[in-house]
Order: sequence, then structure tokens, then C-alpha cells
Amino acid sequence: MAKLSARGRKELVRVQKLHLDGDVRFSRTTLTLMSDGVILRKHDWKRVGACRSESTGWTVQTRIKLTEAGVRAFYRQGYDFVSGLGEEELVKAVTQEQ
Repeated sequence: MAKLSARGRKELVRVQKLHLDGDVRFSRTTLTLMSDGVILRKHDWKRVGACRSESTGWTVQTRIKLTEAGVRAFYRQGYDFVSGLGEEELVKAVTQEQ
């Protein structure tokens, strides 16, 4: 399994959204914004009656420019904050680098 921190990049923010579906007991989509602008997505779920959960693993969803507009668009997707920098902290850090 590949590391999230491969090629010297760092995880800036992790957000998630929980879903309740009919035949699935638990479903969660997690997005991670990396320091190189890549957004990784992982989907975990557990079916009713199953003993263990399943996962898609981390996949590249898209790339964004680390600008104020790009960061704000990432936060507007309706996900719940899990860890990392808050929106204002990340916008401040991105604008200082430019």
C-alpha cells in the first residue's frame, strides 16, 4: 500500500461525510487535501450482516490549485472537518506562499 506522504507531500486537511444506505450499515467517504494540490478520496463501508468493513483505498479524485479560491471550494463540498488546518488557517498559509 502506498503512503499518503509519498514524494515529500504532506496531508493538509482531512474531511469526511457519513452516509446511511439501505443495505449498508455504515458508509463513509473521506477526502484528503495534500500539500501538492492533489485531493485523495477513500470510501469505506460495512454491509448489513457482514463481519468486516471494506474499502476502496486511496485514489486521486482531482487536483486543485492551492489558491484562496481553490481552498474555499474544497471546504464548500459539504464534508465534516476531521483533522488538519482549518479553512482560514489554510487560506492564510496559501496566500503567504504566493
